Amino acid sequence: RQALTEIALSDPEFDADEFADGARQAYEIIIIGFAKGDRGLLKSMVGDEVFANFDTAIRAREAAGQSMETHLAAISDARITHAALRGKIAEVSVKFTADLVSCVRNAAGDLVQGHPSLPQQVSEYWTFSRDTSNQDPNWTLIATSADAQSDAPNAAPKD
Repeated sequence: RQALTEIALSDPEFDADEFADGARQAYEIIIIGFAKGDRGLLKSMVGDEVFANFDTAIRAREAAGQSMETHLAAISDARITHAALRGKIAEVSVKFTADLVSCVRNAAGDLVQGHPSLPQQVSEYWTFSRDTSNQDPNWTLIATSADAQSDAPNAAPKD
């Protein structure tokens, strides 16, 4: 909590509850963007390393003639688990627990992974970063990792 206070002192507009709400929205936008292969959207919301991982997975899917369908059934939890302020760079990690409906189909439309209507619970940690001296209020996703207790593989690659 000390780090959240430091971030708020560095950025008077920062509010932890509003951040968590925004993180929920970003989570949905990014996982749907990844499933659709929307590189432009992803590039605008994630850091270079995360984008490179997403792009590699999207390219592999395209090369295999596969398509991915994903929708978010629910986010049961989006909890800030860690925060740090290094100079003017704020980093906040959020643990998401969500029910995702996700599947991958081959070029013929046959199911090759996942399920088209059955939600799977996933739990993952996402870390967002922002330069608090920058006027742009948007945060960038800079890291993702799976929770070992998750019931299903994550919809997006991990770095």
